[in-house]
Amino acid sequence: MLERYNTAQTHFLPVAREFGQLSGQIEQVDKEQRLWQSNLGAIQMALAAERSGTRTNLEVVRAAEPVYRPVWPALWHVFVLALGGGLAFGISLVIIAARLTRSFHSAEEARGELGLPILGVIGPILTPATRRLRAVRRYILAPATIALLLLIIVLAATGVVMSTHCPGRYAQILEHLAPTTRAMWQGVQNLLGLI
Repeated sequence: MLERYNTAQTHFLPVAREFGQLSGQIEQVDKEQRLWQSNLGAIQMALAAERSGTRTNLEVVRAAEPVYRPVWPALWHVFVLALGGGLAFGISLVIIAARLTRSFHSAEEARGELGLPILGVIGPILTPATRRLRAVRRYILAPATIALLLLIIVLAATGVVMSTHCPGRYAQILEHLAPTTRAMWQGVQNLLGLI
């Protein structure tokens, strides 16, 4: 009896191993079948919905991020066009003013226009007060005006660049400068009120 038991035991181990392998394969095939069955069910539902025209497509879309920089035109295009437009406008105003003036710029121009002989030209006779006023205009007011206009242009350009490249920092600077700007504006209003 012991011999039959030992023989059965030696035959049992390979059979048990093969049984375990076959059981594992059956479980794997069952999992694959359930997966394909669920896919088939979803496809059949989608096909039925497509045939009846009631299919719904849902897509999750992220919210767009805020854009601070213009896509087109580029900032340097705007600056070049503004500068060119300003120069063209200024030159055209100078030409129009020169055409509309009723004065002569030289003795030859007066001789040609009037057809009269010109014996001599006397320059303007300036009083000392007029001379001082012209000197103040030429050496103080004109450079100060040019410097102020250049400062305004540079500040405006800097504001545009900062508002597009660093909007958070630009808002902080504006918030910081608000009291100073308000005080300056009140000072200008008071000055204009005195005049």
